[in-house]
Amino acid sequence: MKDFPLAGSPLLVGYARSHPDRFALTAAQSGIDTVEALLSQLPDDVKPSVVVGLPLTLAAALIERAPDERLRKWLAGDDVAAAVGLSRRIPDQRYAGLAEGLRSRRRRELEAHRSYANDVAGAHVDVHVPFVRDTTPVADAAHILDIYKSSPRIPLLVLDSKDRYLGWFDAELALQKGLSARAGNCLGSSAPLSATANLRTARARFATSGDSWLPVVDARTRLVGVLHRSRLPKAASPGSHGDPALVVSLAAAMFQLLGELPEFTGKGKEMR
Repeated sequence: MKDFPLAGSPLLVGYARSHPDRFALTAAQSGIDTVEALLSQLPDDVKPSVVVGLPLTLAAALIERAPDERLRKWLAGDDVAAAVGLSRRIPDQRYAGLAEGLRSRRRRELEAHRSYANDVAGAHVDVHVPFVRDTTPVADAAHILDIYKSSPRIPLLVLDSKDRYLGWFDAELALQKGLSARAGNCLGSSAPLSATANLRTARARFATSGDSWLPVVDARTRLVGVLHRSRLPKAASPGSHGDPALVVSLAAAMFQLLGELPEFTGKGKEMR
């Protein structure tokens, strides 16, 4: 493989990590071979988000070339959003085979998100949420709640026998009701958000409620997961320029990439 002037450059890696979509679109202009060569210079945790940012036809061609072992590694990566985006670009038949080699937790995460577009609430939920049935004795619900007390972000939800969301288990109310009560008699109220609600609606709900999480349900009010305020993608803010030092670093990487990328394919002279 040809040695590139930017190989190992912290600026290149920083730009790809912070702006994978822009990085991908810039690299895509020089074709799939250049994209593959650039990917080889990036850390493994950055590669999936860059692939997801490529034009669909180019992403499909790159995925077709990639061996199963590489795709499975990307699907199992820490960046859930990138793994979900990648899973949507893999043909169903091949994805089914790849999914068999993933941990059950990651398979559930991907399956819960694959059916939702990236701009709706259902694509960003946490599916690993503790719950009890409405018929669960208060003593058992309290025990489960105690197990998760070290994770205050995680509520204990109450569902009926058909997985429909009823509310969250209110421990203070349970103390008043006594040990003979059931979880369904000790509900805290938090209106659910539709899984197909757009992200603007979700942000508005968080802004008005002040809650740190919202239950997300499907059309039959069955629980899809919990949307945490901290996991909600931030809205674009055209008026904000962020950290000046970071902006300068990213701009330098961008201009260096734009200036030197044509040289990777021998097209530098034609474009100058």
